[in-house]
Amino acid sequence: MTSSAALRLLLLSAIWGASFIFFRVIAPVLGAIWTAQGRVLIAGLALLLVALVTRSTLEWRRYGIWIAGIGILNSGIPFALIAFAELRLTASMAVILNATSPLWGALVGAVFFKEAFNVYKGLGLLVGIVGVAILVGWSPLEAGLMTTLSILAMLTATLCYGISSNLTKAKLQGAPLIGTVVGSQLASGMALAPLMPFDLPRATPNLTVWLCLLALALVCTAAAYLLYYGLILELGATRALTVTFLAPIFGTVWSALFLGETVTTTKVIACAVILCGAGFVAGIFKPPARAISS
Repeated sequence: MTSSAALRLLLLSAIWGASFIFFRVIAPVLGAIWTAQGRVLIAGLALLLVALVTRSTLEWRRYGIWIAGIGILNSGIPFALIAFAELRLTASMAVILNATSPLWGALVGAVFFKEAFNVYKGLGLLVGIVGVAILVGWSPLEAGLMTTLSILAMLTATLCYGISSNLTKAKLQGAPLIGTVVGSQLASGMALAPLMPFDLPRATPNLTVWLCLLALALVCTAAAYLLYYGLILELGATRALTVTFLAPIFGTVWSALFLGETVTTTKVIACAVILCGAGFVAGIFKPPARAISS
């Protein structure tokens, strides 16, 4: 990995770590669907304006179907699920669960895209599952249906990331970056629009909520996805998803600083275990040369 790619991964981790504190502020006011819709619609329109000003080639006729489908999997569905989850989960817990994305990326890649899968990746998946069990089992949240649904929503969102990242690598090679990010956000907005009447805002948003929504859309989405899709095409799906290694650290720090959330021993242990598992999956903990791939 080049130093430029490493710096972009670090920046993206800090940005996406911050997105979880914005979700925690916005979702209780706007609800899950309106939060997700506001994020993708503002980001999509901002990126479309950039594309028009720079006269960028979008290539929607050639790649449009895949851009739309992958965009909904990588933005529309997971954004709504994360917003729903953070109605109950803390921002730090949500961002730690988000670190399971590389595990899903490796599993989906091995099963459906014929990527190499060795014993170290298998070990990484098992370790990641243990980390999730620690986080959930020792959580101070009350056990119940809504807590269970919130955790499942976060894990489903990360599964969507694992699927979409592999599809991006397989189907969007050669697609223009700006066309991909614009199309993915606008397609997500169209997919979410029919659901908006069924999840109306809970209260009138104040200035803080509006500012958080703008930051979530313009910084954590528009700017971040330009970085992310470029990294997928440059590094591959699994390595690009290593952005989730540092995102939990940044997210936990941001949530403690700005939301007053407590950094508990359980969160630290669970985060470390999940990241260790992701490290095996992503090849950061490299197996010896004699490791046998299946």
